[in-house]
Amino acid sequence: MERTRRLGELVALQRRLLAVHESRHAGHLAAVEAARAEVADLKSRADGDQSLSAIFPGLYSRRIDAALKRGEIARARADLEAKEIAAATLRTQRVEEAYRAARDADDRKRQERETLEAIEVRLHLTQ
Repeated sequence: MERTRRLGELVALQRRLLAVHESRHAGHLAAVEAARAEVADLKSRADGDQSLSAIFPGLYSRRIDAALKRGEIARARADLEAKEIAAATLRTQRVEEAYRAARDADDRKRQERETLEAIEVRLHLTQ
């Protein structure tokens, strides 16, 4: 019983940890998309009729480079989180399997105990 309870708690903890990794992964992917949108916006403004890129050509290219760099960093972090998600998923599955096995063992013990008690009651009634 104690082992089953502890494994149940561990399953809950593993699920929360998996949710954290999934949330972080989604945040990094959102950062990638935000960087892409910023690059597209800067390029469209640089090519516009009223663009200041002729006056400040380095400003636009630096901001585009910075957005691209942020996107690359966010993509790398998202890839790392994807690996963490895979590992956490595997750990969660293994703990869930152990929990189910322990729960089934507890159920078998309980049924055996109830059967034994029923047999003992019958024996006492026949005597």
